[in-house]
Amino acid sequence: MNENRFEKGEITQKCRSNMEKLTLLYISLSGNTKNFIDRISKPLSSEYDLKIMDMKQMVKDNDYHDLDSKTVVFIPTYLEGGNGIDNGDVEILTTPLREYLRTQDTDQYLIGIVGSGNKNFNHQYCLTAKQYSEEFGKPMLADFELRGTPADLERIVEIIKKRIESWKKKIKKHLKNLTTLSLYHSEKIIEEELKLEMLIHDNPKFQDILEITKEMNAIATAVSQLDLTARMAASLTYESKQRELKQKLEEMR
Repeated sequence: MNENRFEKGEITQKCRSNMEKLTLLYISLSGNTKNFIDRISKPLSSEYDLKIMDMKQMVKDNDYHDLDSKTVVFIPTYLEGGNGIDNGDVEILTTPLREYLRTQDTDQYLIGIVGSGNKNFNHQYCLTAKQYSEEFGKPMLADFELRGTPADLERIVEIIKKRIESWKKKIKKHLKNLTTLSLYHSEKIIEEELKLEMLIHDNPKFQDILEITKEMNAIATAVSQLDLTARMAASLTYESKQRELKQKLEEMR
């Protein structure tokens, strides 16, 4: 019996290692946002290698971890008194989350913001999330009131999944570009490879793609310094790598 459980656990671990990584970063003061995170983590963890980061706990422990995978931020609304138009637009109490994000590579890891609040506050509703979206240049994916309803939960799970699908489409775009570029477009090859690295470096299932693109990058970078015979050999190798990428592109459809 124990052996079976061990085997199942081992299989589960192997499956999780092939899952796309996803981090939910949140701060919760009244418990509403934590409650929502606890609930949404269940359906998301069945499809992603999910990590939960509690900003309040990190501050309490003085133990901060860097972002290392695609991250969705959940931020409630706590503002100074006012109407959210002429005044009352200054964040209070949740500022450690904003300060933390300013130290992180949000261009690479942050994929969106989810806001929560109380609709009784009209223009102040989810204003902090809107501010985060503007400051960090990432979309506000969704909002929910207080602890959120079951419908909110289902809706936001789907929104996050669609956001990650759009990330996959970007990968396909750059892969397609690489499969059509000539060996002698070295600058464009390097540019596309770097864009791919930004998108897929934290996902084990795409590491083979990343290795192929790096090899193509290296060939393109070195080709101008080779003699004619070596260039012909490099060209054949490069075309072989392009065929590998085309196959990977087909597998992603």
